[in-house]
Amino acid sequence: FIQDLGKSCSLIARFMQQRAASIAADHHILIDGTLKTDNSEVNSLSHFSRKARLKGTKDITVLFAYDVEKREIVCSKVFGGNVLDEVSYESFLKECGVKTGIAMTDKGFPKKEAQQAFASSPGLHWLSPIKRNDKRIAAHGMYAFDGMLDDRNEDVLFKKEQVADYWLYSFYDRKRAAKEEADYFKHHKGKPFDAQDMQQKDERFGTIVFESDLDTDPLVIYKMYDERWLIEECFRYYKHVTDFDDTRVHSDVSVYGSEFINFISSVMTARLIRKFDETGLFSDMTYNDIMSRRSEEHT
Repeated sequence: FIQDLGKSCSLIARFMQQRAASIAADHHILIDGTLKTDNSEVNSLSHFSRKARLKGTKDITVLFAYDVEKREIVCSKVFGGNVLDEVSYESFLKECGVKTGIAMTDKGFPKKEAQQAFASSPGLHWLSPIKRNDKRIAAHGMYAFDGMLDDRNEDVLFKKEQVADYWLYSFYDRKRAAKEEADYFKHHKGKPFDAQDMQQKDERFGTIVFESDLDTDPLVIYKMYDERWLIEECFRYYKHVTDFDDTRVHSDVSVYGSEFINFISSVMTARLIRKFDETGLFSDMTYNDIMSRRSEEHT
């Protein structure tokens, strides 16, 4: 079944294109990727990445588009190896027909490459976190926050600053700052106290700074960041709880078929997460807690 499903790659591509075409004009689309282990010896998609060589495993990359307002993955595409670069992004956008959105890249996808990848698509934008020791943070006073997000569920300050042809967005999350400070104390118990290090770290606790070519409401940028954690929880569930992380299929078409099933599973998971959040279940339990309890009720 999985083989036959993978052979229908043109139908899978059309399915993804139809989902991408249904994106509402006022919705924000986050484009990101995740790595999965694929140790098959008989498919061409499995490649060693730099990190994978150290682990002794091979990887495939799954790129996807996520609708922030709908809180659901829209479409996805599989690539061999660790290939979160401009070539894979361009291929993904073209095949899936994604014409609008924000690619939330990592620190390994520089601004110059992002600009090249999306130069031909005015509706596509890039968003990347920068390191906490980046000199631009101090140069533009990005920790001198001058606004507060209008969100009843978040205690977050922000600052937005234009720099040449792009913008910097910085955020301070009070809850995350408290957790990072607690972790700092926990890991430095019994060690000599370094007042200078503590002062430097204290300024950075709970902060994150992004660079982007998009001029928008800081709340939109923060929602992109915040929703990314939801996506990772979704992927974490279907990787580790349902054992989908290690791809054990034996040909390219089987990988395509298996990953399409994983895509449907992730959409279902995202809809469950959204419903659990709407009903307030997340105030007392994590997603795994809820699903474990459901499993116990059915056994």
